[in-house]
Amino acid sequence: MVHIIGSDGNSYVRERRSVGLHGDLPTSTSINGLENEIQEKVKSIKEDQIQAIWSEINKDKNVSHPKIITDKVLATKLFGSTQMIDLLAAQRILQEFIYFEPLDNFEFKCRTQKVVEQLKIEEAETTAKKNLMKDIVNMILEHLRNGSLMKLNNLNSKQKHAVEQIKKFAMGLSRDQDIKDYVIKPLQLDVDEPSETYKVLYTLGVFDYENPYLARAQFYNLPYAMTERSKEVNEELKTISKNPDVDPDAHLRVNLTHLKAFAIDSVETTEVDDAISVDILPNGNIKYYVHVADVSRVIERNSKLDLSARRRATTLYLPEQVVTMFPKGIADKVFSLLADKENYSMTFCMQINENGEVSDYEVFPAKLAPVLRFTYDEVNEILESQPDHQYFDDFQLLLDGANTRFKYRSKYSSLKLFLPSPRLFVTYPENRNNPHIEHSFQSLISASKRMVEEMMIAANEVASLFTNENSIPIAYRGVLRNDEIQPFKTKIEEKRLDITETPKFHYSEEEQAELVLFSISNRIPTRACISELPVPHAGLGIQSYIQVTSPIRRYSDLMVHFQIKDFLRKKQNQLKFKDLEAILRDVDQNFKMASILQKDSERFW
Repeated sequence: MVHIIGSDGNSYVRERRSVGLHGDLPTSTSINGLENEIQEKVKSIKEDQIQAIWSEINKDKNVSHPKIITDKVLATKLFGSTQMIDLLAAQRILQEFIYFEPLDNFEFKCRTQKVVEQLKIEEAETTAKKNLMKDIVNMILEHLRNGSLMKLNNLNSKQKHAVEQIKKFAMGLSRDQDIKDYVIKPLQLDVDEPSETYKVLYTLGVFDYENPYLARAQFYNLPYAMTERSKEVNEELKTISKNPDVDPDAHLRVNLTHLKAFAIDSVETTEVDDAISVDILPNGNIKYYVHVADVSRVIERNSKLDLSARRRATTLYLPEQVVTMFPKGIADKVFSLLADKENYSMTFCMQINENGEVSDYEVFPAKLAPVLRFTYDEVNEILESQPDHQYFDDFQLLLDGANTRFKYRSKYSSLKLFLPSPRLFVTYPENRNNPHIEHSFQSLISASKRMVEEMMIAANEVASLFTNENSIPIAYRGVLRNDEIQPFKTKIEEKRLDITETPKFHYSEEEQAELVLFSISNRIPTRACISELPVPHAGLGIQSYIQVTSPIRRYSDLMVHFQIKDFLRKKQNQLKFKDLEAILRDVDQNFKMASILQKDSERFW
């Protein structure tokens, strides 16, 4: 049973029933004509009239809740008629005004005073939001017409907030329907393709970067993507810059300035982490040296610079810029192994026996002569066609040792990769809307790359052997074979290039394709792990492994340097494994996120 307000104004109690349309058809039988008549009737009614009827019903104490009104009752009160056109107009009014809530059978419930007041507040907020967004749309269109930038500092706080909401949509971080309805659609942009909106905002200067993935990372203040440093970090930076040659390890440092230290890297490298040397001992044995920038000489554990680097986890290499883990000025001038001054290193040296195993290894701080800088291509050219070059013999000895190591590892390695490595570089020589994009593919395999890679892997193995032998707490990295997953195989001929010998200086397209197929066909599933004790690295084919060769641009390497340095200094404050593991998990998470950003950015360009 429900209470109904009758056309005579009295209250009646009756059962619910279907309420049909009453009265004769309107004079106009066309749909458009009917709609026009309904709209005219609705427009003739003022909100005050509707509010008065609603108020009258709500004040009737003889009617209990819910208080119901029908289209027939409202048509009678407003138009004095229940013809079909009046009933349709009444239905439209009941649906559009906030005073009534639709039920069934053309019945509507009168909302309470409290609900109506709340709805009026929300309606006012919606209207204000629509007007605000309309103003923003007009601003955007005006700037686009004029070819001018949109200066956010000239906007008021509400406008700035609105622009921030549009930015979030453009970066794919929001699917706000209001933004779609009041901004994206009026701008005639695709509501399902945020990148269109991003391009417009970038053109107007709202975003600093054309790359939306970088903008998204900076929006969230992800540390590895931020170019700005804190005030505290900058203060420590000034202190180090005033005395860059401070050396608390002078009593431990070995003078190796007699050795030729070769820093071999790509031409654009500014953070020079490592260099390699070779020396023939009096007994005829050959000693190999890997010199790694001694970052722990000037960076103290838990200092502001250290904690900042820990949060960043890595140097971020993007097509449009490089965001260094440590600030420029110390990363490329104080820490790096340079060609114009003597250098400080942590040196990992070893001999390599005829089987390719490392032996007679040592780890110590060292002082180096200015390094000799070479690119990979320059070393390849010397080895290929310049036997009279002053460093040919050094490079050949290093390559021989590298080949011996590679053969040794190939017996146990489950993963051999010779896939091409693409590089992208983006600059803006003219203006921010005309990027210049250069791309290249690094060589799949070369003599110089093998030389450097094998020496770095050997140094990392030496570090793991040294720390284990001296019971230095370390979070060892292992890669175990996952025998639960069947290896991926390709149907290719058994013909193979002999990759264990010195790489060729020039590979044909067919040979390059064979190297790629070789990489795929020999890929065996593995799983990575962190362990308190040394564990095998199935991917590299060695029994224990930690990374130490890139402390300027990879924080996990610096963690190992801190532990080794504390041992050499005979300090008792080495971190325990559980502490190292906790730090490393956070570092690895940011490292992975930075890698994803790098890959997304490369795909974008």
